Amino acid sequence: MTQAPAKSKFSESLGNSRYVSVDVDRDVTIGDHDNSGKCALLTAPRWVRLVEQMDEMDSAVECTATLKPTQYKFHVGGNWFISVSDEMPFVDIRR
Repeated sequence: MTQAPAKSKFSESLGNSRYVSVDVDRDVTIGDHDNSGKCALLTAPRWVRLVEQMDEMDSAVECTATLKPTQYKFHVGGNWFISVSDEMPFVDIRR
């Protein structure tokens, strides 16, 4: 199992082999222990924008669970986007 980045100040499991960690520079990494090459590194302001959208993301995921048409997309800054859709019934974070 891969550990969170070495300069991590805080790390917490998200379940399903995923983790979130915050480093000393307040950058947030969301990663996968099973696939260490896949992770999202968000600056503190981008993390704040993501957290501010939690209710909307939860609603979008709930819609996919009830098979309602869903198309949620949010830009957190830079080239980072958060999305939930019928094709991907989970929170997708990508560049």
